[in-house]
Amino acid sequence: MRIRHRMLWCAVLAALVVGPGCASSDVEDESDRRARELDDKVVGLQRQVEDQAAVERAQAKELAALKQRNRAAEERIRALSQEKARLGMRLKELESRPVEQPAALVADKVAVDVSGLSAKGIQVARTEDGEAVLRLAGGQMFPPGSDSLTREGKSRLKPVIRWLKKHRDVLVSVEGHTDATPLGKTKARWGTNLALSLARAMAVHDYLESQGIGKGRMRVVGYGPFKPLVKGTGKAANAKNRRVELVLTRR
Repeated sequence: MRIRHRMLWCAVLAALVVGPGCASSDVEDESDRRARELDDKVVGLQRQVEDQAAVERAQAKELAALKQRNRAAEERIRALSQEKARLGMRLKELESRPVEQPAALVADKVAVDVSGLSAKGIQVARTEDGEAVLRLAGGQMFPPGSDSLTREGKSRLKPVIRWLKKHRDVLVSVEGHTDATPLGKTKARWGTNLALSLARAMAVHDYLESQGIGKGRMRVVGYGPFKPLVKGTGKAANAKNRRVELVLTRR
């Protein structure tokens, strides 16, 4: 009996020693599992934060670029508005100027003298009324869509200026013409070919005046595409129709 009691007490003691050890091991495993899950969640959240930050940086960069484009567009609009105002003032100035109308045709001697200018690259012609006309190709006088005289254009006007200084009794009608091609990139500036033709005629007028031709001898007209030399809209026809004409008459 004593032996059996001793064996029973040993078994109980063994259970008390072993039992708590197994429970502790299970708790540690569960803690490790939860810790790993939390680590995974933290990593996932960190990735989400980084992805969101990248998206926000890209959006900020795109917004900055958009603001820059808007500023450039606003500056362009201001420049165009100023140019439009300048042209409007110039047009009013031209409209308010007194125009001395030509009184008679240039004498035959004048026509002969003018014909000598054809060797200088200037086409010499006569109107149906007998007026002498000097024709200057627009493509040689101005860049496309511009009213700024080229160096070649100024060079072609030099012999005309010398001739006009010798014949001070001659009046000059500076007349601008364009082809019928609709304006492209320069439409915002000019609006119409008529306005462009007037601006080009005015540029020639101003250059002649700067070289000593009195403005009292000149008038300025813009016809746009409404008085073509030749019919058609092909390249050759357009080149002929883009021109500046100097119509000469005696005082």
